[in-house]
Amino acid sequence: MMKPIKRLPSADWQTDDLHELWAEASAESLGTEFVAIHAFLDYCRLLQDVRDSFLVQDRQSPFDRVFFFLRGGYFAFAYLNMTFELLDRAVIFGGLNHGGQPVDRLKDYLRKLASAARDQGKRRLRLLLIDEVKSGTGMGRALNIIEGVLREDEWRDAIDCDLTFYAIRPGQKMTSELEGAAKRWSGARRNRAPGLSIAIAHFAGHLPGYDDDRRCGIKRTSDNRDPQKNYDLVKHATGKVRFVCNRAKPRIAFAQLERQCLVEFLSNLAVWLTNKPTGSIISSIQFGVESRGCEHCRQCFTEVRKRSSATSGFQFG
Repeated sequence: MMKPIKRLPSADWQTDDLHELWAEASAESLGTEFVAIHAFLDYCRLLQDVRDSFLVQDRQSPFDRVFFFLRGGYFAFAYLNMTFELLDRAVIFGGLNHGGQPVDRLKDYLRKLASAARDQGKRRLRLLLIDEVKSGTGMGRALNIIEGVLREDEWRDAIDCDLTFYAIRPGQKMTSELEGAAKRWSGARRNRAPGLSIAIAHFAGHLPGYDDDRRCGIKRTSDNRDPQKNYDLVKHATGKVRFVCNRAKPRIAFAQLERQCLVEFLSNLAVWLTNKPTGSIISSIQFGVESRGCEHCRQCFTEVRKRSSATSGFQFG
């Protein structure tokens, strides 16, 4: 049985605090959930790509803040926070397609951040945004808001900002809309916000919780007309997760789910596969892949394990 990762204290929540919601949520039975092992291993590979890029960039020049948005950025926060302990820098906002509060909170937070930097004699901010993207609309909305604040008279000539956006998309294919949005926003913004420079890093792969309440574990309970974006959690008390080969269809391994949401279980397992060298569930999956999986199963598993890291920071208990 997989030893669960501790639910870490909250980040700086600018929306509903999921850790508080978790304590209040009622649990339901998952039943049996079938998970394709190729897709799950691709999810692990995607998380490794994000982890490795963050590790290199943050060591070269540490980010002052790392922004995530619900629902699309929570899976990345959960994984990176276990690996690097981002608690002193992670900030989580509600989705920005709601009029009012989520947008206002982002603007207010940026102004406070710029004010604090100025008071400390700092001229430059280094920010990272991490979110799921598809068409580029959400990415453009977030970048428009940030640029708008930095164009305000108080900050236009007072604060420079190096902004990196980790654009994580489901599947490998990039839409023409997303490609166009990335080109429009990349680089220095001298004609609009003189001190703003934007770098967009693209990541692509399987996202188990994309547009899926059950697998995401976070269900939106408000609509776009509401000023605040509100959430509920999908929590399971019992159930089984069966990993199956996409091609040969045999069972690779199964695990018991206990008082978790499905995406938390999958992310928990991804942390073990990509950050820790051993474990009973890892041995079970490895045995199933080697004895019943196809060649692609074995290649994917070997690649993920080869890139596993002993990065300190994740906590088990």
